Amino acid sequence: MRECFKFYEFYFHANAISLQAIPVHHGPIPALAWRVELAGCAISFSGDMSNRYQTLAKLAQQADILIAHNAIPEAMQGAGRALHMPPSEIAQIAQQAGVKKLVLSHRMRRTLGKEQETNHIIRQKYRGPLVYANDMDVFVP
Repeated sequence: MRECFKFYEFYFHANAISLQAIPVHHGPIPALAWRVELAGCAISFSGDMSNRYQTLAKLAQQADILIAHNAIPEAMQGAGRALHMPPSEIAQIAQQAGVKKLVLSHRMRRTLGKEQETNHIIRQKYRGPLVYANDMDVFVP
């Protein structure tokens, strides 16, 4: 199957709010990653993605917080791996982008209970603060 994809970036700036969106790979399902800047703070959201297009590190450059989906464990293969980033990929992006804090969200049954393994993998590349998000959590830079 031929993949038809054009890189369109979206920028919006009004008053003190700046939004930027870029396409990310999530199989045949269109997906975006976002960067929100407000009050001198930058937060990037990965959304579901595999990082096939390698666009997130640039978007998250020097972000105060990168919120990345932790939907699969490192050993996942098949469709799950084609659609989502394993912890090693998340760590590489966080390190390349120089993010100040990494928040892992979108945790699923297949990643719950694997925090120690995930920490070990992420710490091989990323040394900054690492937090696991749960529903209704609030994070500050």
